[in-house]
Amino acid sequence: MNFIYGTTQSINILPDSVCLADRVECFGPSVDGYKIGRRLGMFAVPDSFNTVFIYTKDHIENYLLPDLIQLRNALFDRPQYTPNVTGDNANYGTNNDDQIWGVDATTETWLSIEPET
Repeated sequence: MNFIYGTTQSINILPDSVCLADRVECFGPSVDGYKIGRRLGMFAVPDSFNTVFIYTKDHIENYLLPDLIQLRNALFDRPQYTPNVTGDNANYGTNNDDQIWGVDATTETWLSIEPET
């Protein structure tokens, strides 16, 4: 299955505290603790169409993978997530209960593969 993905820009009414986050730009005065802001995000839509895969190693390593990393980082740059490492860390975005976290894992019953729902 193929995925169509890309970046988004949304205009929202945001709490002042969110205006301090990366990839958020707020405008105008604060009113009752809120401002109008623009937030960068991502979209991903599964789609079914035929494709041909013809990319050079350079294009994959220097364009496609950095774009995917930027999209992943935008997904986790939201108030409901509390990152403990930065986006350039290889463990960024992994499950908190994954064994890679060792004694810092949130549970002892880690799953290497999430169950399908």
